[in-house]
Amino acid sequence: SGEPIWIEFIKTREQMPGKGLKFFTRSDSIHIPFFESEFALLTTNNRDSLFIRENFAVPPEVPIFEGLRTLLNVGITLSLLDYDDNIYENFDYKQQFSPLKAISAERISPFLLPTDQNWTACLTTATPGKKNSVQMNVVPTTSVLSIENSPFSPYKNEHCFIKVSVQHQQVIADVIIFDLKGREVIRLADKATIPGEYAFIWDGKDSHRKNVLPGVYPLYIKVQTARGTVVMDQQKQIVIGR
Repeated sequence: SGEPIWIEFIKTREQMPGKGLKFFTRSDSIHIPFFESEFALLTTNNRDSLFIRENFAVPPEVPIFEGLRTLLNVGITLSLLDYDDNIYENFDYKQQFSPLKAISAERISPFLLPTDQNWTACLTTATPGKKNSVQMNVVPTTSVLSIENSPFSPYKNEHCFIKVSVQHQQVIADVIIFDLKGREVIRLADKATIPGEYAFIWDGKDSHRKNVLPGVYPLYIKVQTARGTVVMDQQKQIVIGR
């Protein structure tokens, strides 16, 4: 309330097409021209652009584009397309990504798909034109099943990465975390269709979005083909620290 809205683009995963991108919401269709810098911002108008640059010390080399009319906190689909209408990104923004007022939502890893687990609240009020406060440039490896960054602490806004690689494409995955009494804590995937190599993120919260207690949490993962052939059925342990 009383402050502008904006979306930040981070050019880290692949080269941006020379003609730029098309940005879509239900009410907006905006051309984002090619930019050389790592970051670019999109906001409503020139007044908001000046406010953001002055109040957040946005570096002069970061371009701020204008034309974003509305951005609701719930129920909005964000899409990026190139000029041949190939989809770069397409996801639903949810208020739970950052439930606190005036705290930006940040994508944790730009190399992973924008699922619900790949978003979190900024550790500061906002970082427009700068590296995200929790950004982790983790690229999935070719290991069959591995857990990176365990132990970790949800109390420090840390995350772990569960990496999966199988010799099949478009498989169906169930990824469930339990406590030591066998009670389900959270499902990171529930018969979700994924590519053969993928990484899931766990932020140390249960299905009610509450931090779990420090301790050991068994991970169960089952991956099968569309015909029902099981290609992975494994268990590992994740450690939560303080």
